[in-house]
Amino acid sequence: MPGDRRRTRGEGRTDRRIPVLLLIDRLLAAGGAEALVSTVAQHLPRERFEVSVCATRVARGPLVEQLEDAGIEVFSLGRSGRLDLLPLVRLARYLRRRRVAVIHSHMFGSNFWGAVVGRAAGVDVIVAHEHTWSFTGQPVRLRIERHLIGPSVDALVAGTSAVRDQMISVTGLPAQKVVVIPGPYVQRPVVPGDLRGELGLGPETPVVGTIAVLRPEKALEVLLDAFREVLHTLPEARLIMVGDGPQRSALEAAAAQLEIAHAVHFLGIRRDVATILAGLDVAVISSDYEGTSLFMVECITHGVPLVSTRVGGPAEYLEDGISARLVPTRDSEALARALLSVLEHPERGRALAAAAGAVASEFDPDRIAARHAALYERLLAGGPPIPPESPPAHG
Repeated sequence: MPGDRRRTRGEGRTDRRIPVLLLIDRLLAAGGAEALVSTVAQHLPRERFEVSVCATRVARGPLVEQLEDAGIEVFSLGRSGRLDLLPLVRLARYLRRRRVAVIHSHMFGSNFWGAVVGRAAGVDVIVAHEHTWSFTGQPVRLRIERHLIGPSVDALVAGTSAVRDQMISVTGLPAQKVVVIPGPYVQRPVVPGDLRGELGLGPETPVVGTIAVLRPEKALEVLLDAFREVLHTLPEARLIMVGDGPQRSALEAAAAQLEIAHAVHFLGIRRDVATILAGLDVAVISSDYEGTSLFMVECITHGVPLVSTRVGGPAEYLEDGISARLVPTRDSEALARALLSVLEHPERGRALAAAAGAVASEFDPDRIAARHAALYERLLAGGPPIPPESPPAHG
């Protein structure tokens, strides 16, 4: 750990708060990583931390508005591509001018630049955060993680113990360097609405739904296959897909090819998450891999029963048959059976949701921000990422 580079906290400053920069590639109203950055930035104790947020590519939309309304500085470097390096000089100047003590970067690209630029600018503590982990088939990224990012940062944060264990086994990083901190519950704007009324669905219509960035790892084509099986038993059922992304056109085409397009509603990006969740009988995650999963946390908090693949946060925080239905990845038949078990027996769904609510406090935003704050202060004091008396898992 590069302790010899550390300054005395607040040296040369009249403001004794710790300057912290949260770094991410893009800050848009999209995935869980962006929501986590915004939420943690707003919940870090103001009396102890001076927080700013930087997007290396672009920053716009409601998350930026929320941060600015909270008095948090947000700026974008406006990088146009991998070879657009000049904006990183601006980042280095900012770090030196503001005497930033902690960089907490999020996702691979920013983890790389946080490590490189942060060290060059003399930042005291650098933390890298992996929200999901699937570098299979990506040998270049894996080498960078193993030989540059891992050795250069003071700590790595994983959203689940499974992600932590994989990071350690795949990269050979020392176990004491990888900390588990789950993602927080993100309070979305309250927008009055009636999903079923909007779509012309009656109160008895069985409704399945998911909210996701439509990317390949979400395996939503498997969900479409599973929903076709659901329709064989419950032909009146409907599937709600909320979100946008590179797979949307392919998924719409797949729904048409499966002859289920009439029963699938692609709603695009929505801000009224509470309205969406209130209209569902069961929520579903079909992903090949996940971190904590913001959608899981939202389902737990809003009391919606969840069917999920056995990945990430659902596998770590929920128990099959007790607080959720968990199925293997890429198994559309098992997914269909689990969905039907809830749709055909609503009392089971209510029991699952009630049991899942017992872990909601794990994701309290103030509690999660406090764990980040403790990590920053421990590292600044020259301590280890994980306190010697604490286990590396959640809880």
